[in-house]
Amino acid sequence: METSTTATKKRRIDDESPSAADASNGKSGTLKDTIERGRLWFEDGSVIMVTGNVGFKVYKGILSQHSDFFRDMFTLPQPPDSETSEGCPVVRVSDSVEDLEDMLDALYNSASRYFSDDHILTFEEISAMLQLGYKYQIEHLRHEAIRRLKQCFPEALDDFVFSGTHADLLTPSTAIPHREFPRSSTDLLLDDSIATINLSRTYGLDFLLPAAFYVCAQYDEKTIVDGLRDARGVLWKLSEEDLKRCLNGKTETRKAVRRSLQWLHSSPSEECTSRKRCQEASQRNLLQVWEKNYLDFSDALLDNSRIGRELPHRYCESCTRRAKQLYDEERSVTWNKLREYFDLPPATPVVEEEGRDDASNPP
Repeated sequence: METSTTATKKRRIDDESPSAADASNGKSGTLKDTIERGRLWFEDGSVIMVTGNVGFKVYKGILSQHSDFFRDMFTLPQPPDSETSEGCPVVRVSDSVEDLEDMLDALYNSASRYFSDDHILTFEEISAMLQLGYKYQIEHLRHEAIRRLKQCFPEALDDFVFSGTHADLLTPSTAIPHREFPRSSTDLLLDDSIATINLSRTYGLDFLLPAAFYVCAQYDEKTIVDGLRDARGVLWKLSEEDLKRCLNGKTETRKAVRRSLQWLHSSPSEECTSRKRCQEASQRNLLQVWEKNYLDFSDALLDNSRIGRELPHRYCESCTRRAKQLYDEERSVTWNKLREYFDLPPATPVVEEEGRDDASNPP
């Protein structure tokens, strides 16, 4: 395969320069307007994908191999006045240049990057894989996108790792690059939670919703209402119904934080080795809770290391063990009630596609 990339990126194609193939057919090039060559341009390609004023010259065979949509398209007879350029059919799509480039890059140039956990993908790349994977019926693209999203928004509490569940991530280490979901092979930001909710709604990825709503609820009310932009400048806002769910769920997770700290009002454990010290520690920690407004927080899934981090006054070993046990019990209750808190239906079995089958039909 001969490829032309950066060096030819600014070259343009127009209908004043007919290809040899077009000329041999007794007609001039029929491209309707001037386009700029995109980063993916194979000189021996057989189809030109165009979005906006940017074109990508790629191979029909590879598109047909991976996409039922394109295979069906290319088997249909084309009308005589169809657009062509350089002897190739021109296929115009409505996707953004960045999304189309990500999809084609995953198919033609960088399979090892897009399908290996050794390589970190951004939300924008994953979003393009998901949306265009469904639209053009490219199964392995959408499956990989879903797999990576599940790394960030899992169905098990032990797998849910970010600064709202693990207190040690509240102050990231400066020694290693910071990722907001460090156990994932993604560079997703907390800001991508609203976009994840919307994509989950569109493609039937219900299993992502409880964790995604919890992340969204960590923002203040104004941010939740106004929405959040992704790295490409797209503003994502919740639907009116999901906005209500998120704000109500935020209230419920605040209540859950208060329940998780109820043990502060209890007496020392029966095995306490220093009752006076532990009673004083609870009194001082309660004062800390009020002074720092911890009861206004929504991070009810933060692990029990917050007891030593946010409640600095120490207990004996027995009282510390009991406090963490009581805290963890409430934390598990909160996790199991996320669907209730955010007014989500009960979990349903995941179908083979891990999403909505009818969503594979492009709009």
